[in-house]
Amino acid sequence: MISKEGIRCLYRSKRPSGGYSDEFLQSICEKCQKFHRIEIKDGFLVIGALDTNNPFRRIKFSCIQSIEDLGDEVAVVLNPCIIFFNNITGKININLRNEQRRATIIRRWLRKMLRFGF
Repeated sequence: MISKEGIRCLYRSKRPSGGYSDEFLQSICEKCQKFHRIEIKDGFLVIGALDTNNPFRRIKFSCIQSIEDLGDEVAVVLNPCIIFFNNITGKININLRNEQRRATIIRRWLRKMLRFGF
């Protein structure tokens, strides 16, 4: 399991300026082949283990911020979420970004400060 700080760091990660090499993408596909059947087709990352109606089955490659190899897991970072592919248990975990909660807390704090004249 990855820590909250690690997840924040993943959200900040960016794709390499020249894009990912074919060797890196092939190694990721091979690593996730056993459980998840990941492949790259026509500009999409296709997760063959998911149902055809699942919205995470086909991910447009241009929407992917970064792909990180974390040892036993592979993380595919999108703007609203991170998809973790566990290559030992075969599980897929999705971490949804929760930035709105932080903004709401800051907004409430600012209102309080303005109300008290600070």
